[in-house]
Amino acid sequence: MSSICNAVAKAAHIVMVVEDELLLRMMMTDILERLGYAVLPAQSGEEAMELMDTGKPFYLLLTDIVMSGAVDGFDLARHARALHPELPIIYSSGYTQYTTRQMDGVEAPILEKLATPAEIGELVSDCLGRVHHKAA
Repeated sequence: MSSICNAVAKAAHIVMVVEDELLLRMMMTDILERLGYAVLPAQSGEEAMELMDTGKPFYLLLTDIVMSGAVDGFDLARHARALHPELPIIYSSGYTQYTTRQMDGVEAPILEKLATPAEIGELVSDCLGRVHHKAA
């Protein structure tokens, strides 16, 4: 696939980035946009739920786990999967030792907050690729 076609394919994949820390949200948005993805940012679990409930399109949820407010990343993931059962999800955290039991039914990879842009790009691409392979 040519680099132009690859860039268009990535831009068609909107990633919802949910992070309550402004600088981290901006950094993740910048990295994903530099990798060619479109980003739908949200500063809280509550804002992300509102975006989901209004039908804003997105194809992958990348969410912090521990956030201010009443909705944490695990709550948000359950809400997202109730709306979109096949939606790929990536959790983001400084602590990566969460158990599948703590994920409460929505198992997903955990991206370390200090991940490199290459690691972020690889995980996002892998998660989106798995969905496309299921649909094929």
